[in-house]
Amino acid sequence: MKSTLRFIALIPVLVGVAMILVPSIREKRLELRVRSTLLTVQEALQRLHVADEEYPRKRLSGHDLVKLLVDRKFLDPTLLNPWTGKSYLSDASQDCLLYHSDQEGEIYNLSVVSPKSKRVLFQLDSTEHQSLEEENESF
Repeated sequence: MKSTLRFIALIPVLVGVAMILVPSIREKRLELRVRSTLLTVQEALQRLHVADEEYPRKRLSGHDLVKLLVDRKFLDPTLLNPWTGKSYLSDASQDCLLYHSDQEGEIYNLSVVSPKSKRVLFQLDSTEHQSLEEENESF
């Protein structure tokens, strides 16, 4: 009887711990998916640069950049939008990936912004931020 009462008394504590951990785990999983997508797009963008000897010379949303890279056969068309879990080609909603380059098409910048605050969470470019390893920001 006492062990049953102790277990019942522990239920609110366990629920509280779960409520703290579950959102944290979800955020970490999303962060990993975002990082993976960003690196995949960066690799395709670099392959495009090798072929064309320049980066696209305009601002593009993530959806438009993915479409361009898929059309040119540098990116797999099944790439999923990490925020929606749907194909980037079929769903432009919640697109937090932004691309731009200089006027000469020599350097580029890929940024991931927070859907809520629009704060830059991750950034890759052809000059200063060539890797995500230095990034330690909280998602």
